[in-house]
Amino acid sequence: MSKQKQLDTSMFWNAKQTLTHNRLVNVIVGNRGGGKSFGAKEFAIDNFIKNKEQFGYIRRYKEDLKEPMLKFFDDIRYKYPDYEFKVEGNKFYIRLRPLNEKAKWTDEDIAGYGFYLSVANNRKSIPYPFITVLIFDEFLLEIGNQVYLANEPHKLMGLYETIARPGTDHPRVVMFMLANA
Repeated sequence: MSKQKQLDTSMFWNAKQTLTHNRLVNVIVGNRGGGKSFGAKEFAIDNFIKNKEQFGYIRRYKEDLKEPMLKFFDDIRYKYPDYEFKVEGNKFYIRLRPLNEKAKWTDEDIAGYGFYLSVANNRKSIPYPFITVLIFDEFLLEIGNQVYLANEPHKLMGLYETIARPGTDHPRVVMFMLANA
């Protein structure tokens, strides 16, 4: 049996390295396939498993969120063989594989939430006390694809403030804004 070559991951974006700059909002623009989305997901999953801190996954429109949510864990679940993943509604679930295969998922298994900016104002009164990471994927549009929202930066920061609750005892929330160059 031949050994499989180890992939050199040094060329991929690293969320932990970005966080050494100590910024709340981190704009990451790079080549397609550079590991931006994968790295952000890996950071969010690890953060939930180790610290029980949740994440928010943001897209611009409802249509932009549906398929990426359903496939969110598909490319990364292999890194976590002892865990199960599920997406239901706007929630991401992660749990250690239970001994009883019929064990029900619980609120303790909620690792994150999906948000779309076009209706972000509707979330203003909902608390998210355990979210500490936000991922705004594909924040830059490619030419000819859709349009930006009216007052999009304002809506994004409004959603950020709804979740992070500045001026309260809410834990620090960092946001990764990811896009292809």
